[in-house]
Amino acid sequence: LVVIAIIGILATLLILQLNTARGKARDTKRIGDVNQIRTSLEFYYDANGSYPTDIDDASIGQYMSSGKAPLDPSTQAVYGYATNAPSKTKYQVWATLENPNAGAFATDADINEPGWAPRPANGIEAVPPVAPYIFDLGIK
Repeated sequence: LVVIAIIGILATLLILQLNTARGKARDTKRIGDVNQIRTSLEFYYDANGSYPTDIDDASIGQYMSSGKAPLDPSTQAVYGYATNAPSKTKYQVWATLENPNAGAFATDADINEPGWAPRPANGIEAVPPVAPYIFDLGIK
């Protein structure tokens, strides 16, 4: 009976670690997707002289290797995106991560600029980090 209890405890710990690893894998995909979207937005800008209104298959799909705009791996929703309408010469694209990721947050844009309304600033720079964990890139 004691052996069964120990096996049960070890199995529970293993499952918890697997869930953490899955969350980190989804976050890695989100960061990669945001970087791909940024590249496709730059291709779109080069071809059209402004950034698109939305990030969808019709606007940036042609610049993606899959032919489709990537979706969040958990929710299957479109990633966050904003432009400084009507000129559309600035943009911000972002994803909400499940875990704080110091390496990713050291390279993101943290856009919080007056004059237009991108995604609000986040609590990543706080110690310890405060959710939501927003990874963003764009042109300020």
